[in-house]
Amino acid sequence: MGVFNLPRYRMYWDTRTRIPLIADTMNFNRFSRLRSFVHLVDNTSKDPDNLDRLWKVRPIIDIVQKKTQTISPSEHLSCDEQMVPFTGNLDIKQYIRGKPCPWGIKIFVLCNADGRVLSFEIYQGKKTNMAEE
Repeated sequence: MGVFNLPRYRMYWDTRTRIPLIADTMNFNRFSRLRSFVHLVDNTSKDPDNLDRLWKVRPIIDIVQKKTQTISPSEHLSCDEQMVPFTGNLDIKQYIRGKPCPWGIKIFVLCNADGRVLSFEIYQGKKTNMAEE
């Protein structure tokens, strides 16, 4: 849905604007129910240390990181930064002149030669916790 940017969710299943990659995965009613129940963290709780700016979505980030780390690395690796385009309000949003999408969330990514992600770290400014491994 991030690639095929339609103004309404219903349009992904509509016969005139149907996107088979999405519509064939599940029906709209199931998608709506799942979307209404997705909640990552209690909004009334606070980050105890105020160090992790992504504390509300940290559970899902950790799950994705664990899955990417199960991929066996190849002989040739690439470590680079990647910009995830984002124009909304977010305190970790970065501006990097010269990038195709200059506004976004900066992520440091370790990839195989075929482009599969092995590990990543989302940049949060000076407070980014870069694990020394």
